[in-house]
Amino acid sequence: MIRLSYVNLIVLGVAGLLLLALLGGAGYLGYRQGAMEVQAKWDISVLERKAGEEAALNAAAKAIAKIEVKSATYIKPLQTEIRTNTVYRECVHSADSLRNLNALITGTESLGGGGLPASNPTP
Repeated sequence: MIRLSYVNLIVLGVAGLLLLALLGGAGYLGYRQGAMEVQAKWDISVLERKAGEEAALNAAAKAIAKIEVKSATYIKPLQTEIRTNTVYRECVHSADSLRNLNALITGTESLGGGGLPASNPTP
């Protein structure tokens, strides 16, 4: 059986801690490398998006610049049409209605009782 002395235990402990530190450092460096790669991809995508936006804005600005504004005044002579229609050509009044209308027009007769007929309430 191998007897380990106190010094041997210390040496083995330090070697173990050194191994853990090396593995941890390698893991951290791998993590940082991956993070930098992801950041680089994001930066590239942001730059591409900005370039696309700028291209779209430039294309829109060029299209707007090509638009010509024209101001024109059109003068046309006024044409009038006069139509004469007999409004009451099919209107037929009885003899009593014509006599009452003529009397109202000439002013010999007036409407009596306020001009409205009395109302008949229904039961």
